[in-house]
Amino acid sequence: MASGVVIPRQHFLLLPFPAYGNMIPLAELGRKIARHHDVTFAVSQCLFEQIQKRELISPEDFTLVCIPDGLAEQLEGANILDQTTFTTTMNTVILGVRSLLQAVPTRNNAGNLSNSLGITAPVDIVIGDYTLAEGLVVCHERSIPFHFFNTPCATMTLAAISMTEDHPVAGTNAEDNAFIAKPVQGSPPPATPERFKKLLLTMGKATPHVSGIVFNSVLEVETDTVARIETFPIMKGIPLRFVGPLMPALEKISTVKLEQQTKVQTWLDRQPEISVVYVSFGSIAYPKPEQIAEVGKALLKVGKPFIWSLRPEQQEHLPEEITSGLGNQFEGEGNSFLILGWAPQKLILQHASTAVFLSHCGWNSTMESLAAGIPVVAWPMFGDQKINAEWLVQRSTAVMVDGTGLKPKRVVLADELAQIILAVGWNGTSNDSVCRSFAQAWRFKLATATSPGGSSDIAFRELVGLAHTSNPV
Repeated sequence: MASGVVIPRQHFLLLPFPAYGNMIPLAELGRKIARHHDVTFAVSQCLFEQIQKRELISPEDFTLVCIPDGLAEQLEGANILDQTTFTTTMNTVILGVRSLLQAVPTRNNAGNLSNSLGITAPVDIVIGDYTLAEGLVVCHERSIPFHFFNTPCATMTLAAISMTEDHPVAGTNAEDNAFIAKPVQGSPPPATPERFKKLLLTMGKATPHVSGIVFNSVLEVETDTVARIETFPIMKGIPLRFVGPLMPALEKISTVKLEQQTKVQTWLDRQPEISVVYVSFGSIAYPKPEQIAEVGKALLKVGKPFIWSLRPEQQEHLPEEITSGLGNQFEGEGNSFLILGWAPQKLILQHASTAVFLSHCGWNSTMESLAAGIPVVAWPMFGDQKINAEWLVQRSTAVMVDGTGLKPKRVVLADELAQIILAVGWNGTSNDSVCRSFAQAWRFKLATATSPGGSSDIAFRELVGLAHTSNPV
């Protein structure tokens, strides 16, 4: 197609898994697609209510639809380790997705409009979270082109297509029961928690039927994994499109959070350059009370200003030296720390005063740290987070704390953690951190990938049909 050719508008139906970490990048992809096509974003009712309450998506972005699946809350904390809760949640979500996909109209089939949740325009393409594979196969049954959305690193796809029925299962009392391990060529397959094995098997069996896989990642980050994925015969002819990192240019937040963000910005502006430690274990899991206390002590030992995004109900476990100052954090100019129930993470990571990120290494946070060029103290909790942490360590942008997780092997003491934070952020005493130098190099690579003509830009153009035009995306 020549430059200036009009791309026929199509109708994309996007289906996220009901967890913020999965929803946010797919929503950002939806916003980008909506500049060129019609987009419907269908979410579980537990997310729908929270999206409206937190004003995360506006009517100007795309059409938001609620799937009335009866799910009251997201998987979080210890629930992730509970086989019954995990299975019940997955079954509930899948049932809602299947019901919707069986009902929506297409160009060749009127569907069942009484069950299509108000979706009356024919659906041309479906993009759904990889974990919803068991429901997304309805698209194959109805001849609807569909793409998996690989929310975390590409190792998730590799793990899915590598999974077999005889794959070993981790014991219920294993310390690493919360983690998915990366398959290693030439080595016996690593034991996998039963709930994850079943999920990966379902994902792998559905993969041959997809029209493509869309990744919230950057090709330059995933070259080794892509090479292994492409050796599998079932992957022949399946496009792998790396369109990340998918992060909102402007985070949509409520008025109350906007006020807090302004206060955080002012606080950061007062701190010296490369001085602040930022801590976040994500929105799903969190360390045990005794570990929270040790992390607090470690931050005090480091002697640098810090921000910790920590749920209010967890803040009572902090050392008294910290809790005594929680009432007036933004008052005056001498306060050296902020403990926040919610923190504007992107703003913090991109600020010149931020030096190091103590992170659970969820994939979104991993991408945000690389995009900002911030070195990481890695504290994985569950799922793919250990894989992400190991990837950062292998590229010298992070140091991983040993023995962490939802089932931790030990309590990490304050002295040890303080030494790691100082080493990652300042090589102990100076600002010339080795980890920071490598992190800054990756910052440049990600910026190049998302720029016009970069790998992520090209992949997105292919996805929406703009590959051979010069139209802006």
